[in-house]
Amino acid sequence: MIDKKLAAEMRRQKGLFVLTILTALGSAAAILWQTWSVAVIVDGLFLQKASAEMLKPAFVTALVALGVRIGLDLLEEWSALRLATVIQGDLRSRLVAHVGRLSPVQLEGMEKGGLLHLLYDGIDTLESYFSGYLPQLYKAVFIPVLFLVVIFPRDALSAVIMLITIPLIPMFMVLIGKWTKRESVRQWIVLTKFSAFLQDVLEGLVTLKSLGRSKKQSEKIGEISEAYRRATFQVQKWAFISSLALELVATISIAMVAVGLGLRLCEGRLDFLIGFYILLLAPEYYQPMRTLGQFFHAGINAQEASKSLYAFLETPSWREVDGEFAASTVQSIRFDHVCYRYPGASEDAVKDVSLTLKAGQSLALIGESGSGKTTLMMLAMGFLSPTSGTVYVNDVPLDNWQLAAYHGRVNAVLQRPYIFQGTVLENIVFHTAPSPEEAARAQRIAETVGLTHLLRTLPTGLETRLGQGGQKLSGGQTALLMTARALYTDSDVLFLDEMTDNLDLESERALVDNLSQLMQDRMAWIIAHRLQTLRQVDHIYQMAEGRVVASGSYAELVGEGQQMKWKGGAIDA
Repeated sequence: MIDKKLAAEMRRQKGLFVLTILTALGSAAAILWQTWSVAVIVDGLFLQKASAEMLKPAFVTALVALGVRIGLDLLEEWSALRLATVIQGDLRSRLVAHVGRLSPVQLEGMEKGGLLHLLYDGIDTLESYFSGYLPQLYKAVFIPVLFLVVIFPRDALSAVIMLITIPLIPMFMVLIGKWTKRESVRQWIVLTKFSAFLQDVLEGLVTLKSLGRSKKQSEKIGEISEAYRRATFQVQKWAFISSLALELVATISIAMVAVGLGLRLCEGRLDFLIGFYILLLAPEYYQPMRTLGQFFHAGINAQEASKSLYAFLETPSWREVDGEFAASTVQSIRFDHVCYRYPGASEDAVKDVSLTLKAGQSLALIGESGSGKTTLMMLAMGFLSPTSGTVYVNDVPLDNWQLAAYHGRVNAVLQRPYIFQGTVLENIVFHTAPSPEEAARAQRIAETVGLTHLLRTLPTGLETRLGQGGQKLSGGQTALLMTARALYTDSDVLFLDEMTDNLDLESERALVDNLSQLMQDRMAWIIAHRLQTLRQVDHIYQMAEGRVVASGSYAELVGEGQQMKWKGGAIDA
């Protein structure tokens, strides 16, 4: 039972895998050598009445073989663990890199808990597959063959018995494995759901407690935990039955070999040295196959984990591949009859949009939820590629840009910001141990965006720790912090997605008053619901059902005491 995709991962580390198999075969050869020396010593002591001096070479040989065996076993274990570690590290890197290639819109629809479970538990499950199951599978094939090559010339009958009985072990393994696999699949599904659910509950625990729903979620966690306990119990039950059956088959097979040897020894048709040697080898002959049975369940679990892992890695990005163009500055963004339709959707989310944003200018998008504002921003940021039409940056199609080069010149404040475990200062400058100059710059920007009042209320100002176990911020405070983080980095374009929605009127007024200063020498792309935010914006685009239905300056679109209207709603001036 070899998973083709996991086997391909192993082939990328062929050197370590070959070393693992060769050391295992070397250890098997050492067993043959050591066992023969032991058989010679026993035969010499009890039958040949040999002296200690005569048996000294055999003792030395046995000790040397034992030392070689121990050394090769240690090397095999190291290479197998190294093989698993390298492959796991590579898979984790590829998984994280693929997360970076996917559009944020795609990631929005994925469970964070499920991704974390895949990144940690899913890949951890593969360790026993690469360090245990896969090498053991090859050892279970080659080592018995090596033993038969040595045994057959000495006692053909015992070799035939061994050859006939050893297939019984994998046969029972496969038969019992059918039921085991079904239970293992069920266990993996329950564990994946439990991990995803628990992660989501922990993230929203404060909200659940405030709404009085924490007890209900606790009961739900208990139900899923019980389901996982039952699934695990079933897997363990079949694992026990499987181990019992395999040990029973191996024991009976060894007994058949031993009975045959004993009868022929009693009849004088077999030399004691050969018979004793084969008897000592019999358990070692079946051991690789018995050990494989122990790793059989790890192989099943790894296959289930690999299905989820490769299903994610093979998820196509909603954006085209990077281009090769790069520039040191972004001077303009232009949409030319752009349309976009999400995969699986029946109609376009953005329909024939044309607009232009030049250096030093700002634009705003307004409209009902679902009117296409966020999709348009994702297209401008390069996270989506148009279904038709073209997005130009510096008059170069955005699909021809290197995304890293483009994203190095833009910054954003999105609806779902992330607070890192660290101080306020570290969250603004976006790294640890900032210099005094960086701290002073962060202080100035924090005051500019209106964080001054917040900093006064915090225990140690910019050095106040945030995140788990630290100071909690309100939605408005978080929005101001994210705005400070975006402004700290010198960028040509600033994307602001409803940045004032969580602010109180005083904080919003302070931020809006400084908006022109904040947007100086930058292009600003704003999504907003409050017109108060848009008074100083150069151009406003009103959207409905994916189209631009009106555009102009604030003064052109809104007269004194009027409302800006669109189908189904209005925004008060």
